Amino acid sequence: MQLRFRGEFFNIFNHPNFGPPDNDTTDALFGYSTATLASSLGSGGANGGLNPLYQVGGPRSIQLALKLQF
Repeated sequence: MQLRFRGEFFNIFNHPNFGPPDNDTTDALFGYSTATLASSLGSGGANGGLNPLYQVGGPRSIQLALKLQF
């Protein structure tokens, strides 16, 4: 028998990656990034894109696994 433990960490340092800046010259937020890259690439589902959890700049997440082999 063998017991294995495994852990995977995503965005462990929680470094923000910002989306593209606002390119509307008449907007007061021109040149500023108003969302993280994970939020600006789509929210997944019917609208397209990936779940923000798995995109670059997404929130910190941890996945743990325990496997018993015999």
